Amino acid sequence: MATSKNQSTKISSSTKSVDQSMNSNFESFACLWLDHNINSTKDNLETQKELRQVINHLRIFNNSDECEQYIRQITKEKVVLIISGSLGREFIPRLHDLPQFSACYVFCQDQKANEQWANKYHKVNGVFVERAKLVAKISKDQISRNKVEDGASISVITSGSQSLQARNAIFMWFQLFIEVLLRMHHKSNDRKELLDICKNSYKGNQQEMKIIDEFEKNYKAENAIWWYTRESCFYRMMNKALRVQDFDMLFALRFFITDIAKQIKSEYEKFIRTSDNRNMIRVYRGQIIGNDELELMKKSIGEFLSMNSFLSTSRDRSTALHFARSTPKTDDLQQIIFEIEINPRLQTKAFVDITQVSYYQNEDEILIMLGALFRIEKVNEDKKEGIWVVHVSLANEDDYHLKETFSYMKNTIGDDTDLNSLGKILYGMGEYEQAEKCYRRMLNETQLASGNAELGLGKVCTACKKADESLEHLEEALKIRRRLLGQGHADVGECHTWIGRLYCDDGGWCWFEYPGALQHGSLLLVGSVASGGHDKNRHGNIELHIHDCSTRITDHVILHEQFELDDHNGPALLIRPDGRLLIFYAKHRTEPHNYSRISLLNENTFHQFSPVQIYTPSPTTELTYANLFLLPNESNRIYNFFRGLDGSDKPSYLYSDDLGTTWHNGNIYINVPTIERHRPYVRYTSNERDTIHMVYTEGHPRNYDNSLYHIYYRAGQLYQSNGTKICSLQVGLDSPDQGTQIFRGDPQHVAWIVDIVLDNNDYPVCIYSVQYNSADLPVGQGGDDLRYFYARWDGSIWHNYLLAYAGCRLYAGEDDYTGLAAIEPDNTSIVYISTNSDPLTGKPLISRNDGQRHYELFCGNTNDSGQTWTWTAMTSDSNADNLRPMRPPCTSKTNSNRYRSLVWLRGKYLAFTDYLQEVVARVWEINDEEKNEETK
Repeated sequence: MATSKNQSTKISSSTKSVDQSMNSNFESFACLWLDHNINSTKDNLETQKELRQVINHLRIFNNSDECEQYIRQITKEKVVLIISGSLGREFIPRLHDLPQFSACYVFCQDQKANEQWANKYHKVNGVFVERAKLVAKISKDQISRNKVEDGASISVITSGSQSLQARNAIFMWFQLFIEVLLRMHHKSNDRKELLDICKNSYKGNQQEMKIIDEFEKNYKAENAIWWYTRESCFYRMMNKALRVQDFDMLFALRFFITDIAKQIKSEYEKFIRTSDNRNMIRVYRGQIIGNDELELMKKSIGEFLSMNSFLSTSRDRSTALHFARSTPKTDDLQQIIFEIEINPRLQTKAFVDITQVSYYQNEDEILIMLGALFRIEKVNEDKKEGIWVVHVSLANEDDYHLKETFSYMKNTIGDDTDLNSLGKILYGMGEYEQAEKCYRRMLNETQLASGNAELGLGKVCTACKKADESLEHLEEALKIRRRLLGQGHADVGECHTWIGRLYCDDGGWCWFEYPGALQHGSLLLVGSVASGGHDKNRHGNIELHIHDCSTRITDHVILHEQFELDDHNGPALLIRPDGRLLIFYAKHRTEPHNYSRISLLNENTFHQFSPVQIYTPSPTTELTYANLFLLPNESNRIYNFFRGLDGSDKPSYLYSDDLGTTWHNGNIYINVPTIERHRPYVRYTSNERDTIHMVYTEGHPRNYDNSLYHIYYRAGQLYQSNGTKICSLQVGLDSPDQGTQIFRGDPQHVAWIVDIVLDNNDYPVCIYSVQYNSADLPVGQGGDDLRYFYARWDGSIWHNYLLAYAGCRLYAGEDDYTGLAAIEPDNTSIVYISTNSDPLTGKPLISRNDGQRHYELFCGNTNDSGQTWTWTAMTSDSNADNLRPMRPPCTSKTNSNRYRSLVWLRGKYLAFTDYLQEVVARVWEINDEEKNEETK
């Protein structure tokens, strides 16, 4: 309050036993009594009861260690300690300088002897032998202490300092919490919830129980300010809850806070309507603040501050001055007066003269709405009066630099006024324990609310690194939302976003290595190139991430330390017939070497590997990519398709007849006329018996108006799609157009291959992207309209269908880069795409969480062989891009049929050597009918 409540605290003479059952302290002070003989006399028991009329939260200790431990763990209140002389001599020096240790009183039998040591400590406020004098002194001192602690908590909102951004964020989230709390609808049992807390906490405190009983019988919303201004447990509980941001207590007080706010607003609107006097209003507030807060305000002229309370002020400067001076200065605390100017013509937070509605009607008091902002105009020391004066003005609500950020944060919560909104806010503040409580309250509400609660609990568990619990909650949320909202609803996609579990915090891959990931029984194997963005020691690491789907444990193996930061270097993986894992990788055109590693024999978890083997096709080779295929019909020959055998970037191959132990040069198998000097880009797939399919372009789309072609390899020969033999693999094509054309490009429609798999008939199916309407535009100015196409071979001809809008270019350096896509190898009527546009309309996808355009994942399904598609969001409203999905093929191991996975990258991608992405995966079991249907 602005001024002191001058009534002394009454002392009860009741002789009932003291209740020690309450554990929570809802006020700013705790009174502790440490004495070996604390409960042995009637006088001591009587004193305890009297002390609770002064400081309700009283705890009794007869063990020094337990008392010390309790004091040291306190963070949100201050301690007033009563201690015997025999214990105090050693106990006080150990705890005297703790910030939570406010004051101490020695209660003993030998006053003079104990004063000799006690007078050395300034927090010892007296030595007493008489009970009445002890209680009277504590009661008197407590009036001053309450003024200090119940003063509004001050937040300075700065625009310049990086170091204060976290404080700004906490301020905004708390403001939003209060705003949603004020918008919530009251329920009939809200008041009972608060009263039950009060009755339990103040049981045995006759003075407060009398007020609580009166509140229960007489409280009305229109008298909320009267009750708030009364010196009582309700005032002290609310002020502490606002000061320390006790979300549990604020939620319990929600109806009371709302009623006060409504009454202020009602009186303010009445004042604006009826008052002709729109002159400047000047009010004052006396307060004690810390030196750090004062120094921050001195340095923040022109910035804003907020006080987390309904701010009580007085029109009378001398009243505020008396209030500030009623508590003496210390080395850490300063007496100040806030001189506040209010311009009634501005749109500010509501304020009201409460002289007629306050419990104390003689204080000429102005009450300002909770959450008001003030501009700091000037800070100066009034040396004549020996006090600091902080000149502030009540700010126009549109007039502060965080307004846009705050508006955005409000939009992320929406117009809902329920527990889900509060849960989101608490989660945003990092108050995970409080958010969990909020979501658990929702579990017994409506089915949809229960689904929201499950999602919220999943997010909280994710933040707290409780992966298994998180997945359980998220999958339950998905079931509820799918049932109530339908598979295509955006909120279903939000569940998928969170179910995609983080397997590695740093990874990257290109899409011209294959396979970059494998599903091998219960093991999901993913290769990647770390950027080192979180740990510089991982810069350029070639890594293997091994996730056991059955145990949900993920391990990581460094295959090649600090190899090169370039996502073109992503490794290709192949399981050999003997169960060992072959890994192949190379640098991006910077050296002529292939690198390989083979897991050790009888080591079926792939954590140990043979030393790195290097194979150099020729000194002029400029290697890029690796694509590994084993053909049982060729005596288990392994092929590695790559680029750059002769330094020309042309598609080339190597082969091994001893399962990758040694290698031999093949040849270039797609030549490009010398005059064109282009480099075809190829994607591969195989039937894993005798055939390898290839879909490719003439060159890089930034250099050539690409078309798209298909050929396949079998028994040493290359064939067109219809089986017409072209030439041997060793000889190779003379020109890309010798293959079967799938799509004809032109300057306005430039193609690039994305993915290829085989359908149930072993016919190829592919996805490719087309850049529209970028003819003659320099690099960096095109790529605003990219689209995915779906093409399938039916045994006679290729069918091409528009699949989806792919959005705009991924980054300015490459106009044709999309988020990419993957075809479901088990069912080619299902695809997974990454796009930053709505797949059907092309409308940009703007996240509700951060207001930015992001790439999201969608699952597409066709029932007419690709002519039309329906889409389900697999991620939505993300805070980062979801890119480069891979659907890892299953190996031939028997139990591979149980698990399936979708793997993708989530994060920021600026270039192939500049990215910071997480490796994320969604795993499901196909023998679980519901999860299988969910995926499809």
